[in-house]
This record gives sequence, structure tokens and C-alpha cells, in this order.
Amino acid sequence: MSYEFHKESYNGHVIRIVQEECPESPRSWDTLGTIWWFTDQAYPRNNDRKIEGNSLDAVLSKAEPFLNAASRMSGFEYHQSDLPKDIEEAAINWVHQNYALLYLDVWSRGGRVSSRRTSSTPWDHSGIIFADRKTIESNFSGDDPWETKLERALVCLGAEIITLNQYYDGEVAGYIAETEDGDEIDSCWGFYPDEHGSWSYPISEAKHSIDWHIKHTTELDTQLCMNI
Repeated sequence: MSYEFHKESYNGHVIRIVQEECPESPRSWDTLGTIWWFTDQAYPRNNDRKIEGNSLDAVLSKAEPFLNAASRMSGFEYHQSDLPKDIEEAAINWVHQNYALLYLDVWSRGGRVSSRRTSSTPWDHSGIIFADRKTIESNFSGDDPWETKLERALVCLGAEIITLNQYYDGEVAGYIAETEDGDEIDSCWGFYPDEHGSWSYPISEAKHSIDWHIKHTTELDTQLCMNI
């Protein structure tokens, strides 16, 4: 039986916020970020990928334009697995300037995911979530400078991880609007709590549904009485 997050009375009716048993994964949505996982602990879902290697390999794979240019200018032979330390650090900085990227770690209990913008050990993470410049520019149009768009994209990627954790924690729900006798008049699913953990939005939607039901039931009763 699904968990009931909230219950209240409203205009002679009852609103219940109930856990959704089989919600759609938020990773199946049209998200800004793409997730790459490097451990079996955080198995991929939908548009996520499980790839070989580690998070440093993945970050450096995004720096190939920089590394190729640096190789031509500095004369070193580019091998991703054996880069000079200063070139490796510069390549990582280049990626962070041209991609919105967060490092991801999976907690051993519960499968929750944490994210961070920078890392002193960029190779030792469960995964990354990222968006390239083209994707960011297409989603944040306008004349704002790149740095502003990049910051907005990073905030958006962080929000995607918050939503993912809510999904893992079973914090996806629907409202059920009922009469006081328990007869269901409406329901809707796929709601997540807001940033304060509140279910105010589905509660508001349930109230609108009840108001509509009362209004149209009253109009129908009036019409029936006029026809008698």
C-alpha cells in the first residue's frame, strides 16, 4: 500500500497526497544534462551511460580540442593516460570553462547522489553530469555573457540531481480528491515536493479540481430542478 504524505479536508471533500508506486524516471525526461557513470553501484538509467575508465578520463575526453592545440604548440605527444601534470590541470580547467560539469558520488546506503563543482581528486568519483556549450546556448538564449549562462546551467544540473534523489527516495506522489464518503472525483500523478519539501502545488491543483466539481455539480443540480 502506498505511503500517504498528506491529508486534509477542503470544502466538504478530502485531499490525499499519496506516494506513486511506479513513477517515471526523471532521467527519461528531456534533461539539460547527460550523466556518465563509472561504477556498477550507480547503474545507468534511460539516457545515462555506464562507461569504462574513471571520471578523470571522461573529463579529459572532453578536452581534446585543447589538448590537440597544446600538443601542437608544446611539442609533446598527446596520450590521455600520460599527460604532464600542468597540461592535465590546464585541460581540466578548459573543460570547466567550456562545459557545465558536476562530479557525482553515490552514497553506499540508499543510492543517493551528491554533486560538487570542483574536485581535488577528479579521477575518484562515481560519475559526472555535464552539458556542452551548444546545448547550453540553445537552452539559455539571449545576450547574457557565457559566464552567466554557464552558471545557470550549473544550477540546473544541480537541480536535476536533487530531482533524481527525490525519485530514488520515493518522493514522487499524486493527489486524490474524494468526497467525505470516500468516492474519488479526481486524481493526478507525477508530482515532486518543492525546495522546502512541501506538497503545496498538488494540493492547490486538488483544490481547483474540487472547486470545479462543486461548481459543475451545483449547475447540473440546478438544471435538473428546472427541468422537473
